[in-house]
Amino acid sequence: MNELKKNIRERAEALIKKTIERARRIKEREFVIAKEKHDQLLLKGKERIDCEIKAKRNSLKAAMILEFRLKEENFKDSLAQGLLQEAKQALNTLDRDVLQQSLKSLIREAVTTLNLKKAHILINKRDETFLKEHYDEVVSFIREKVNGFENMEIDGSLNSYGGVVVRSSSSGEFFDNTFKRRFERFNAEFKKKILERLG
Repeated sequence: MNELKKNIRERAEALIKKTIERARRIKEREFVIAKEKHDQLLLKGKERIDCEIKAKRNSLKAAMILEFRLKEENFKDSLAQGLLQEAKQALNTLDRDVLQQSLKSLIREAVTTLNLKKAHILINKRDETFLKEHYDEVVSFIREKVNGFENMEIDGSLNSYGGVVVRSSSSGEFFDNTFKRRFERFNAEFKKKILERLG
C-alpha cells in the first residue's frame, strides 16, 4: 500500500511538474506574442508619427518656398512695372525728330497690317500739324511697304499722348497703334523679357 501511495504521489508530482512546465512554456510563448504585438503597435505608431511629422515639415517647407517665390515675383513685377513706367515717361522727353519718325513708322505698320489703299488717320493735335506739313513724305514712306497705297485723311481729335489709330476708309477695320495701346499689347512681353533678365 505504501508502495502504491508512493507510486501515485510520484505520478501526481510528475503530472504537476509537467503541467507547470507546459504552463510556463505557454506563458513564455504568450509573452513573446504579446511583446511582438506591442513592438508592432509601437513601430506602427512611430511610423505614423514620422509620416505626420514629415508631411508637416514638407507642408511648411512648401509654404515657405511658395511665400519666398511670391515675394520674389512681386519684387520682379514691381521692378518691371517701374522700368515700364520709366519707358513711358521717356516718351515725353523724346526728341521731336525721333517722335516724328516713330509716328511715320506706327502709321505704316497699321496700314500694312490692315493692307489699306486709303486710310483715315486719328492722331492728337500735336502730331496733326506735323502730319499735314509732311503729308507727301509720309505717303511715300508708306508706299515703300504698301504697293498701291493712295492717300490718307488726317483727323487730329485723338485724345492720346502719342501714337495713332488707323481706320479703313471703306470698312470698319481699325488698328490702334497708340503708345498706350502698344504698352498694353506688349506689357506682358516686356515684363517677360525683363523677368528673364532678372532670372
